[in-house]
Amino acid sequence: MKFSEFLEEEGVDDPSPGDLKRVKRDGLALRFIRNQTPEVCLAAAMQNSSALELVKEQTHELCLKMVEKNGNNIQFVRDQTEDLCLIAVESDGNLLKHIRNQTHDVCMAAMKKSHGWALSSVKHQTPEICLEAVRRNGGVLHRVHEQTPEICMAAVEDDPEVLFDVKVQTIEICQAAVRKDANAIEYVDRSIFDEE
Repeated sequence: MKFSEFLEEEGVDDPSPGDLKRVKRDGLALRFIRNQTPEVCLAAAMQNSSALELVKEQTHELCLKMVEKNGNNIQFVRDQTEDLCLIAVESDGNLLKHIRNQTHDVCMAAMKKSHGWALSSVKHQTPEICLEAVRRNGGVLHRVHEQTPEICMAAVEDDPEVLFDVKVQTIEICQAAVRKDANAIEYVDRSIFDEE
């Protein structure tokens, strides 16, 4: 029996010594490599992060290295574990848009890192996530799907001018905004007051 016949019978590809060189020059050449060893896959992904998408069997170790290298690589990871997602959003909260399984902890970390700007990428907004976002940046109130008095109060305490975006103003919310910045008076909905 020849070695090539043995490899074929066992369903194993003979790793080519040129594969490693090839992917070090062009990571996307991984698509032409039949025997994707961990070493070849890592070299390809390190040369070009997009090559991570071409890895047939993504190991957690490989994905971890790539997400630690650049959080944006989370978009190429098939099995987005919570630890990988946290690493990604802790490097850039706006990467939440690439997270398929958005856990509460991942969303909260994204709100902290992005100063609330990632709120528009949250698939299922909860009052707690929205409150975290507006406490860090009242200006994102317009991105909150369901405003509560508590969320609105936190938003105007951070930025009184967002009173303009409060859908249902209360006297208390208006007072908080105007006490913080008298110029917010121009955004007060006068219809909430009893006319004399």
